[in-house]
Amino acid sequence: MSNHVHLLLHEKEETMSSVMKRIGVSYAWWYNKKYDRAGHVFQDRYKSEAVETDEYLLSVLRYIHKNPVKAEMVVKPEEYKWSSCETYYNQSEYPGELTNTAFILGIFAENEKSARNKFKEYMKQENSDNKFLEIEIKLKKKSDESIYKEIQMILKGQSLAELQAMAKPRRDEVLRQMKNIGGATQRQIARITGIHQSIIFKA
Repeated sequence: MSNHVHLLLHEKEETMSSVMKRIGVSYAWWYNKKYDRAGHVFQDRYKSEAVETDEYLLSVLRYIHKNPVKAEMVVKPEEYKWSSCETYYNQSEYPGELTNTAFILGIFAENEKSARNKFKEYMKQENSDNKFLEIEIKLKKKSDESIYKEIQMILKGQSLAELQAMAKPRRDEVLRQMKNIGGATQRQIARITGIHQSIIFKA
C-alpha cells in the first residue's frame, strides 16, 4: 500500500518477531542507502494477530487482496502489482517465488484448477471483512489435552484410526461435532486426529 504493507506469514521454527526484525532492518538499510539518508524508516512497531481457523485465514487473505481496491488504487484485486492475488488466480507472480499457494488452494479443492476457480468465486462474494487488527478475539483457546478428552467423548470409544477410516458422510458428521467444541481450533483438531485441515474445513 502507499504507506504500509500487509503480510500473511506462516510461523515455523523462527518466531514472528525475529522474522519482522530481519525484514525491517534489511529494508531500512536498503532504503537509507538508496536515498542517502540515515535514521528510522518506520513510524511504529509492526502489529500482528494470530490466525487460528481456516475461515479466519481465508477472510484475512480476502481482506488483504481487496485492500488496494478499497483504497481505489486498482479496479480488480489481481491488478495490483504487489499483491499475491494474481498468483492464486493464474500462478504468475512478481516478484517470483514468494507465495506458497498450496495450503490455501487445498482448502477449496484437491484439483488445482478447480481450487483456483473456487478461490476466485470466494473473492467475489459479498462479505463483511473488516480491519482485522482492530477485532478483539474473544475465543479462549483450550489445550490439546482438553480438546483430546472431548474428542474421545464424541468418538464414544472408537479410536482415531477408526475415525480416519470412516466413510466420508459419517466422518464429516463426527468432524462437525468436533468443530463445535468451544475453544477448539481446526488446527488443533487436525493435529490431534491426524486428519488434514482442508478435510476438516470442508466437513
